[in-house]
Amino acid sequence: MPSENEPATVNVALALPGEGFPGGGERPLERPPCRCKIPAIMSFDISGKVALVTGGARDIGRAICLELARNGADVVVNYVSAPEAAEQAAEEIRAGGGRALAIRADVSLEDQVQAMFREMIGAWGGIDILVNNAGLQKDAAFGEMTLAQWNTV
Repeated sequence: MPSENEPATVNVALALPGEGFPGGGERPLERPPCRCKIPAIMSFDISGKVALVTGGARDIGRAICLELARNGADVVVNYVSAPEAAEQAAEEIRAGGGRALAIRADVSLEDQVQAMFREMIGAWGGIDILVNNAGLQKDAAFGEMTLAQWNTV
């Protein structure tokens, strides 16, 4: 976990629109992801508060998790497809003296969200802060999206 004066670090992978990929897709640039520093804009004491960050395993969500923990919150790192990244973020928080749980749940599925809340409430009694960071990208022009694609994003 970063110290009070050290900004959180996140990986940012750049991509360009691709042709020939199903649904338009994206193709990664021919270079490794960059490491970006996100400086803390403000410092605040949220000690003892329980925070849930959806999509908290990577990128901006990970930086939010680390910043919340740096300011004293107990953090639930929600993920759907990156268990190693989620556990790594949670371990970084714990290594810095914070409390963290990595919980898998697809936030588009109500039963999984309910199970995630039951686990979080069972561990820490409730929730004080919710950061809705999870998101999907389905590359299609608005007029070409199916109802199922629209409902997914």
